[in-house]
Amino acid sequence: MVTVMNAFLLDREFLYGRVWENADDFATFGACWILGMAHREGLLRKIPQYVLPSLAPLVMVAGLWYLQTRPVDPTVATDIESWPIAQALWSFGFVAILLHVSPSWERWPRPLERWNGLIGLLNGRAVSFYLWHQVALVAAIPLIDPLWSVPFVYAHFQWLLSSQWFTLLVALPLAGLLVLAFGWVEDLAAKRRPRLLPYARRPRGRRRAAG
Repeated sequence: MVTVMNAFLLDREFLYGRVWENADDFATFGACWILGMAHREGLLRKIPQYVLPSLAPLVMVAGLWYLQTRPVDPTVATDIESWPIAQALWSFGFVAILLHVSPSWERWPRPLERWNGLIGLLNGRAVSFYLWHQVALVAAIPLIDPLWSVPFVYAHFQWLLSSQWFTLLVALPLAGLLVLAFGWVEDLAAKRRPRLLPYARRPRGRRRAAG
């Protein structure tokens, strides 16, 4: 794939700015997703218990070593996201450790029971949010741009318009609307009954017998 992109795509600005960046993200997070699926299907439990906690830290160290050996500007903090190989190794090792130590509960611990519904909602729409959040971020930009033409906003809120946090603030409700509109597809893919909001319901307690 890398050979084809470098040999036949002449527009390097487009290649590295768009296609290559997305290919890196797909490989990095796709590897973690596959690791999670292996955990869910029980494949990781078939591996001897000492393997993951022994190898995962080595993978993370390899990513950290790669990051520290790259040429960087000493006046600028090192950003792991600027080096895909380092990010991929670190993320893969970190997720492997989390999956190895992740607890398995038949019931939520008492301090977490109040968050059962919210966690169930986020878990039931995790893939949808991941797929649509980039669309929301892109859509937020043309919504913000007209504000630069408003004299009062331009005079007093340039710092806000140029802030990435403001873009995120606009994108979050857009992502929520997209998840509401298309999240039911995730239910179908998981062979669940489609619901607008997969909010986990608390089991109803039994009524005490009279007498």
